[in-house]
Amino acid sequence: MKFPKVLVATLLSALAIGVQAAPVVQSQSQFLTSNGQDFVFSFGALPASDGFGGLITISSGTGAIPGLDLSGAFPGENEYFEVTVDGNAKGSFSCGGPSSNGSTPIAGAADSSSNFNDCVFSLPISLTGAELNAFLLDGIINVGVLFGADVSTFDHNDQVEVSLSYNSAASTDVPEPGSLALLGLGLVGLAAARKRKQA
Repeated sequence: MKFPKVLVATLLSALAIGVQAAPVVQSQSQFLTSNGQDFVFSFGALPASDGFGGLITISSGTGAIPGLDLSGAFPGENEYFEVTVDGNAKGSFSCGGPSSNGSTPIAGAADSSSNFNDCVFSLPISLTGAELNAFLLDGIINVGVLFGADVSTFDHNDQVEVSLSYNSAASTDVPEPGSLALLGLGLVGLAAARKRKQA
């Protein structure tokens, strides 16, 4: 039985497969148990990226009293944290204004308390494709959150959360919606052609 060329082409098009990047998302949190404490968040077993960069987000977690003492309201105080990625400095930040290290406030951060000791924030740090690929050479990314000496816990069970997200080079083959529609049309056409042949 011969099928029209148009039907054959339709079926071949319908078998086209779309490629969807596989997202990588990891998140960790730690609690401040002493004033001026430093953290290292280690993300391991990481696959290569698709080359388009990624995002590290540092935020105040949901401890007993959400937020951190990062007001920076008094010029003589070291109420800030510095961020490093695999030992590379990515900036330093305080919530309510510049502290004595000259850091700048976190964009979009809001101080949630009247005594400026419970600063709630979410800080996105973008990584270029080249940066991310360099960091991923060993499959591990270490994010340092290094607090100034005057950052106090006030026994508030303060929590810091760091998340890493990017698309990996690995891909998942998935049928595109348009391909599924074409496949359906092709099958209908084949059935019609067969019916005509039998008639």
